Amino acid sequence: MLSATPSIVTSGTLGTGPAPETEVVGSGALKDNCALEGGDNPTGTIAFTLYSPSDTVVDSESVTCDGNGDYSSPNGYVPTAPGTYQWQISYSGDANNNPVTTPLGSVPVTVSKAQPGLTTAATPSTEVVGSGTLKDIATLSGGFNPTGTMTFSLESPSGTIVDTETVTVTGDGDYSTPDGVVPTAVGTYQWSADYSGDANNYFQYTATGEEPVVVSPKAQPGLTTAATPSTEVVGSGTLKDIATLSGGNNPTGTMTFSLESPSGTIVDTETVTVTGDGDYSTPDGYVPTAPGTYQWVDSYSGDANNYFQYSPSGSEP
Repeated sequence: MLSATPSIVTSGTLGTGPAPETEVVGSGALKDNCALEGGDNPTGTIAFTLYSPSDTVVDSESVTCDGNGDYSSPNGYVPTAPGTYQWQISYSGDANNNPVTTPLGSVPVTVSKAQPGLTTAATPSTEVVGSGTLKDIATLSGGFNPTGTMTFSLESPSGTIVDTETVTVTGDGDYSTPDGVVPTAVGTYQWSADYSGDANNYFQYTATGEEPVVVSPKAQPGLTTAATPSTEVVGSGTLKDIATLSGGNNPTGTMTFSLESPSGTIVDTETVTVTGDGDYSTPDGYVPTAPGTYQWVDSYSGDANNYFQYSPSGSEP
């Protein structure tokens, strides 16, 4: 005849209950602890069985019982889906002790979705109107095999959405706008990024105002010119020209010098590369073959950051 019916305690002084009672999906392992009390020198085994939120067994572990005392699941289980898991603990019994099992539902463990981190970077953070393309990069981290989508939205200085682009998420990592948009107005644009979340990961987003992009107008550089010399004898020295570019926004492009003869025909055209504000001159020049008034005309090509500029005919006789 069996002499004792032990009890399984999952909380209190001896049993420490589930460890932990809450967890994030894909994070730490779910384990269970208990205390066997009131047995008559109990032997046999203690089994820890974990049921998933769908009531399927996802983990089953047994330890040898060697008397009353504390026992723990040796390995545990890393949850792969959020929801409420349930531990059930069973003592096998032996010649002197009856078997005993805790009721299902007495040891719940709540597993929540992962809360991924989301950081963003506008590329570039400054631009010239009508020039380069505004794009955005979002970095997702700390998710549990995240899927879903990342949506990028660009708000214009007037507060209207001028670009929306969506890409597929296939894990933690960097995601960027596939196309971007060329700004058409001066002012501060704002990127925002939204991660849709999925069954295992919470929705995440960046707030408007975290990614400003300042779009400035093109520069209108100044252009001054000086014919060198301003007088010459026919068939003698070489006519040359100097152009000074100032106030540009890192200007590039070209400077073209054209010389108009007294009869109104172009007798010399020379082009040099522009590499910033400064002085530019005709590399060769022209030796006049007829007397009269010649006219230099200079034109700066402009570029993405600077407007076209020129000196009108008649300003350099």
